[in-house]
Amino acid sequence: MKYKKIPGNKIKKIGKLENYREPTITIITPFYNGEETLMETANSIFSQTYPFFEWIIINDGSTSPNSKKALTELQKTDDRVKIFTKENGGPSQARDYGISKSNPKTKYVYFIDCDDIIENNMIEMMYWTLETHNEASFTYPSIINFGAHKYYWEPYFTLEEELVNNILCINTMVKKKDLLEVGCFGIKEKAMYEDWNLWLKLLAKEKIPIRINPQSFWYRTSNTGELSRAKKNNSKALKLINQTAKTVKKDVEAIQYPRMSSNDSIITKDKLVLPMYDIKKSVLFIINNSLINYINISLFENIKRFSKEGYKISVLVTEPDLTEMRSEIQEYADEFFDLSNFLDYKDYPIFVEYLLDSRKINNVIISDWTFGYSLIPVIKEHNPNTKIHIFLNEYHDFLNNFYCLIDSIFCVNENSYQNVKNNHNNCLLLSNELSNKNKKDFIKKNPINKKILYQKFKIPPNKKIISFIDNLSYETRPIVFIELAKILLEKDNNLFFIMSGEGQMEKEIKDNIKQNNLEKHIIVIDEQENNSELIKLSDLIIKTSSKEGNSLMFYEALSLGTPIISNSISYVKEFKIKKCEIVDYIDTKCLEDYKNFALKYFEKVNKVLNDFNNYKKSSLEFSENNDYFYENQFNQIKKSIEESKSLNKEIYNSEQLYKYYSLLLKDNFRQKYLDYYKNLHGIKPRENINQSKFSIIKRRIRGISLKYRIENELHFVFKKSSYLIKAIRGLFIFLKNIFLYCLFLIPIILMVIKSFFKLIYFLLAKLIRN
Repeated sequence: MKYKKIPGNKIKKIGKLENYREPTITIITPFYNGEETLMETANSIFSQTYPFFEWIIINDGSTSPNSKKALTELQKTDDRVKIFTKENGGPSQARDYGISKSNPKTKYVYFIDCDDIIENNMIEMMYWTLETHNEASFTYPSIINFGAHKYYWEPYFTLEEELVNNILCINTMVKKKDLLEVGCFGIKEKAMYEDWNLWLKLLAKEKIPIRINPQSFWYRTSNTGELSRAKKNNSKALKLINQTAKTVKKDVEAIQYPRMSSNDSIITKDKLVLPMYDIKKSVLFIINNSLINYINISLFENIKRFSKEGYKISVLVTEPDLTEMRSEIQEYADEFFDLSNFLDYKDYPIFVEYLLDSRKINNVIISDWTFGYSLIPVIKEHNPNTKIHIFLNEYHDFLNNFYCLIDSIFCVNENSYQNVKNNHNNCLLLSNELSNKNKKDFIKKNPINKKILYQKFKIPPNKKIISFIDNLSYETRPIVFIELAKILLEKDNNLFFIMSGEGQMEKEIKDNIKQNNLEKHIIVIDEQENNSELIKLSDLIIKTSSKEGNSLMFYEALSLGTPIISNSISYVKEFKIKKCEIVDYIDTKCLEDYKNFALKYFEKVNKVLNDFNNYKKSSLEFSENNDYFYENQFNQIKKSIEESKSLNKEIYNSEQLYKYYSLLLKDNFRQKYLDYYKNLHGIKPRENINQSKFSIIKRRIRGISLKYRIENELHFVFKKSSYLIKAIRGLFIFLKNIFLYCLFLIPIILMVIKSFFKLIYFLLAKLIRN
């Protein structure tokens, strides 16, 4: 997670709005002396791609002299902002007051606190999620925690868990009619877990929640906030929670993304209140995932260049998977949608159709051979002037269905070119030749004053710098790097080590360095907004990833001319890197394994340092070639999309075609969906809610079943059930051992008893004789 990539530093608008509507959504924010963080929240709200909202801020009796000024200035910036002031009563009363002041015509209420931040399409995604699920009542996201505690939280919802532990966040959009039905928050006291209580009230009325899963909500953590105060007021707050929990009588299953689609879509654009923007130049990229691989890095380099040329960039990801490159792509793209994290794939066509109209997109570049290709008929029928370009790395037979609708194909290698050149007139093999520009040394092109950076980071002069630039999370890598530093310093005291990153393990890492007396040799600095300074300052980058075989840091370092040592990278051969050191990963279980893993890196580091000039030369060569290669590639693509003419093909029933193709791809999606939960959570998710009458009755019977209430969650078949099985097995072994010990002890016990009675007999006999 890139914690320095937090949105909110400035307003980032998608374009100039052409249509103006009454607000559909009321945003409510309680405010109490929150002027320090208010503008970050405001910037993220004013950047929203869905503009039809009113923002009601309740000044809950602020005492800071700057609060009133901050709110007054904010109200001047946007006429959608409405400020109301009341006596201090806590966030629950403030939110209820805000609901009472909302526009009577708004359909949804969205809660956000004055120190939290959202990505620019957060409200739009929530709006689409609720509009495509009439059966649902409210939607909430997974959470990126930052501030005092830094970690990503993606809880899997179960009613059983929610009854005893709040796994929902306040950053939630709720149907206003449902809020009014349950009496809103309705709590007069402060610090009473009021949001948890509201969710339980909604669940008691069998209101269905939806968990959306894009990495779009940034929750600012602190040790002094309302949640911390509620914990101090724990017994009283829990008493209220337990009372409300008792009113939840029926089972409620949440809709959770990513998921398998269930019902046919009934939504049409005319039922939605959607914005239209005046955008001159735009490109939509449709990719299947944002994993770190050769094709996605190529797309990323082109996205960067299109952005610098003034194009508005929209990126759609269609399949459930990890989003390793999300932060990097978002830096240049104007909006990033993980479709599988807030929509069923049956609703992809209408969303894409809307996006093309709303953003006036006239060029679509597709690398996704699954749902991306399936969307081609939809795009061409509803937007015939939109040009479709295929970015092809690996040929799939599925492409044969769409040749007549494709305007151009960009092949990134000879194999893919040979497969399609006879089937399409406008097929281009992206050149591997370097530009004819005068080649200048990459470092000279990007000058860096090392002396200033040495002073900035307080690094002793004349030291060779080895850096670790990554998250400081609870994983193998930070510990392995410190072990490596200890081993290297025993051999060479002229080395200096930098650890740059943020995460939950930050304090432990600093304590570890202190305990090993390494403060003079290792510094830990916060993650940089732009890591290029640190990469250029470093002589060598170490990437000791325990989870990702692929690493964007690997690519970034070589792109800036710095040698790197990493564990297995899948695209080394594709990039044709001459000098590159790879370390086989060790599954570390204990300190001894950490040391063994560090020793593997030690061997490679010595190899690089002993032949440093050649490794540095190879990295600079890759850097220069890489830069010119992608510049050439971009120029070819740009020229093609600007000069090609759209193929105006008449298509009928594109939605039926999409439905047909998506059914062919259903198993592929299902496997990705199951792999996602298995790999990330270690669980097998519940199937979607079946809305048949029999299933509803069955769920209601289960909801009142005592057996269901006390059973361990059945959907955790990979993780929690394994714990249960291990526990039962352990108990069985324990009982078996007790039994065996008893069998072994019985003769001894009998001998002891026999000896005891003999002693008593002896003493009694002696006593009688006397």
